[in-house]
Amino acid sequence: MLLKIAYVGDRFFGVAKQPGLRTVEGDIAEALERMGSPTTVKVASRTDKGVSALGNVIKVESNRRDICRILTSLLEDIWVYAWTEKNVPLRMSTKRYVYFLPGEYEEALVEECCSLFSGTHDFQAFTREKKGEEMTNTVRDIAVSYELEDRMVLFHFTGRSFMWEMIRRIMTAVTKYITGEWTGKPIEILLAQDKTIQEVTQRHDLTKDLDRRGKIPPAPAANLLLLDLEYGIPFSTDHFSKERMRTEFSQFIEFFSVRKRIFEKMLSYEK
Repeated sequence: MLLKIAYVGDRFFGVAKQPGLRTVEGDIAEALERMGSPTTVKVASRTDKGVSALGNVIKVESNRRDICRILTSLLEDIWVYAWTEKNVPLRMSTKRYVYFLPGEYEEALVEECCSLFSGTHDFQAFTREKKGEEMTNTVRDIAVSYELEDRMVLFHFTGRSFMWEMIRRIMTAVTKYITGEWTGKPIEILLAQDKTIQEVTQRHDLTKDLDRRGKIPPAPAANLLLLDLEYGIPFSTDHFSKERMRTEFSQFIEFFSVRKRIFEKMLSYEK
């Protein structure tokens, strides 16, 4: 059975189970054990520490139609709100992410930046290799768009595959571009296929902007949301879990709205 889950990223040390640390996978496995179900959990997208999700997907060994509401009742900061019994490859989905960038920027530059990153490119400089491994294929095809909100730009990323920290590293370059620190030329060269990082650093003075492996550092994880994984199949909504999720989200909004006003008041009295 496939289940749609949402979670608050900064409450966990990432998704993947880690000994001695609170993780999304670990909490769900413990809840499954409490309800007497097999504890094997397969996760479609392993988001990093701090990254939140509205539409991640997990696979569990169960056929209980009430599994969403039971898990949601047992879990904190995780909501299991939809399910399907259709058997599809877990990782074969279209992934949709949103990165929230605070501030006001020239819209023409934002649009140009989205165009630079959309399409098929080599994202070698925009990913982090796992320890002891080297990425052999760093070419990806993605679409990047944006929407403007009050003092905020939402960058939408859509694609079949994203590498580790790829979007966060892209956002570092995006910020440099829309603030005028970079022109488009370094980005075009960094994205070019059949190039080496050495060629990039030789043609542009990017030494201070890249790490020792020639990679762009990642932007903050807390600004990234995994919006949805689309499989082209319907998921059945568990209305109890969905309503509980909406209620708790509303409570979060109220809590942080009050905190925002407190800090604004503190700033107004600063001497």
